This record gives sequence, structure tokens and C-alpha cells, in this order.
Amino acid sequence: MQMTDRLTLLHQKLVPLRKALIEHPVYSELNRIDELRIFMEHHVFAVWDFMSLAHAVRNGLGGNSTPWRPSAHTTGLRLIGEILLAEESDDDGRGGYISHYEMYLEAMSDAGANMEGINSLIKHLSANRSTAESITESNVPRVAQDFVLETFKVIDSGDVIPIASYFVFGREALLPDIFVPVVEAIDQRDSNDLSRLKYYLSRHIDLDGDSHGPLGEQLVCNLCGTDEARWKSAEEAALKALKVRKKLWDAIQLAISCSMSKALPL
Repeated sequence: MQMTDRLTLLHQKLVPLRKALIEHPVYSELNRIDELRIFMEHHVFAVWDFMSLAHAVRNGLGGNSTPWRPSAHTTGLRLIGEILLAEESDDDGRGGYISHYEMYLEAMSDAGANMEGINSLIKHLSANRSTAESITESNVPRVAQDFVLETFKVIDSGDVIPIASYFVFGREALLPDIFVPVVEAIDQRDSNDLSRLKYYLSRHIDLDGDSHGPLGEQLVCNLCGTDEARWKSAEEAALKALKVRKKLWDAIQLAISCSMSKALPL
């Protein structure tokens, strides 16, 4: 089967899960600042482990060895390099450059979201604690812990094909479609300033839709070629990525619902 045909077949397999995420009821809960804060306090961990996934792809292609050695994946390194350029040093909208992770932290600060969990995680990691220890010992919501640990199961496999597929179909090719309804919800928000969050979301919608998504799919095609076993591995990883994302979205909706119930007068 040709690569383009196999990619089309993979897209078809992902339709039900993508539809469930694109039409998820959590978006209807995000038009008030309190609920949006809960969303951000969970979602920030997906923003952080996104960067770890991207670097795991590059490492799997042989792009991070010292002393340097030539890689057999020159095309793949070019593709992931273009993605990382923007993810790590994008236009900050103010005449400078910033990573998307840092941009999200700015947005959280502007929104008054609780940053204790993500700051605690980075502090533990900076003290050379393992990823699993840092996640479980930090003040990270349980469902976000589960989300990140699933990501690192894929990363720790060391197999670049599922890592790349998990990254591409669970992130780059998905984010524009699931961020659009978040932006629409923000447009109905109360008076708090969420311009940095909208800028972060808009950058992903534009970059991933126009550039990073297609580059990522090209990368997966380049890695899998016409090898059916490789495509099967990519398909399994892509399905897993979407299932884990839906579980996160479900849990965020539940957390918002519980918070709203507590806020209701007796």
C-alpha cells in the first residue's frame, strides 16, 4: 500500500476519537474565568510534556548526540527541527521570542490560575529527580499525572515510530481543531484579560494547521514508508494518544462540574 493511502487509512481510523474531542462538552464550560483556570491548571502539564515528546522525536532520529554523529534520518531531523524552532522560540507578539511553554505560563499568570503544581514539578526535575518521582511528589492533579505518565511510557519505549505518531496525531495534527472551541469560549468570557491565552491558542491554530501538522504527517510517512508493521505501530500510538487526551478532557469537565457544585448556594 502506498504511503498516502496508508496515511488516509490512519486518518479514517482516528475519526471517531477526533470527533469526540472536537465536540467535547468541556468547551461549553469555559466561558467563565473560574472554570477556565481549572482547565489551565490541568492542561499546563500537556503543554509541558509536549516539549518532552518533541525532543524525544529528535533524539530518536539521532539528532542529539555528543560527540556528533551523522544520522540516517536527515529528512526527519529537518522536519522536527522546523517544528521545534517555533515551539521553543516563537514570535512573542511583542518584538521578541518565547517558547510556547513560557507563553502558557504567562497566560496562566494573567488569568490568576494556580501555578503551584507546574512550578513544583519543574523544581523537582531541576533537582535531578526522576520524571515519575517528580510527577507523583509534586502538587499535580491526579488525572494530569496519569496523562503525563502515559506520555512518558511512549517516550521511554525508545521507539521513534510510536513516539513520532503519538506526538503528531495526539498533538500537532489535533490541536487546531480542539483549540478553536476554546477560543470561541474565551470570546464569551467575563472581563478578565486573557489576551495571552488567546495568543497562545491562536499561534497553535495557525502554526499547527498550516505547517506543523503537515510537517509531522510527512515525518510519520518518512519513518513508516511502505512497511505495514511500522504503520500498525503508528496507528496504535495515535489511537492511544487520542484516548488519553479524551480521558484528560473528561476529567477536566468533571473537575469543573464539581467546582461549580461547591460554589452553588445551599
